[in-house]
Amino acid sequence: MENIFNQYKWPILIGTAGFILAILFLTVGLLQSMLKLILTIAGSVLGFYLQAHGILTYTNMAGWRNIMENSNRKEQNSKSETEIKNDNNNIRGALTYEDKVIQKIVGLSIGSIDGLLTVDGGFFSNIAEKIVNTNDETAGVGVEVGRKQVAVDLSIVAEYGKNIAEIYEEIKKIVAKQVSQMTELEVVEVNVDVTDIKTREQYEKDAVSLEDRATSA
Repeated sequence: MENIFNQYKWPILIGTAGFILAILFLTVGLLQSMLKLILTIAGSVLGFYLQAHGILTYTNMAGWRNIMENSNRKEQNSKSETEIKNDNNNIRGALTYEDKVIQKIVGLSIGSIDGLLTVDGGFFSNIAEKIVNTNDETAGVGVEVGRKQVAVDLSIVAEYGKNIAEIYEEIKKIVAKQVSQMTELEVVEVNVDVTDIKTREQYEKDAVSLEDRATSA
């Protein structure tokens, strides 16, 4: 027997190992089948339980269905918006602004700054009170408009007793904000030349004189 075993040792060992592996595979396969069956039964039981207690109803299912449909619709709309944006990016062209457009934005934006009586010689001889309109859109407000940036030059009359440095900072802040908001151009420079200072009384007296002069003309 020993001689026969030694002679056929390797075939016997390989055959035994194959038999053991076959048993293991069958056992694992059986366990997998049993696990699938258990999960299926558990899912069915849970579904019946939820439905019996009113947790899972047709209405709830319809609600979930509506949520999923809305989600899919939003995703489709988002894709459509992206496609539209991509189409717009393929359209060639350029957006430009005349100097007078930026000048008007600057002039109108600074009209309510405390201590700023007027843009000297600008298209509003009286910004605060709007008494006289000289129709000169370039005097007092100078601009240099590039493709993406703007530089502004102003000549102003300040009110006596006010902090002129604070007036200047306010001008810069408001001008940069309004120009950027309306045109998306970046204001990189704001130069202010203070040509005169006047008291409020003196300024209003001069404004009335200008109005009389304009009326008589």
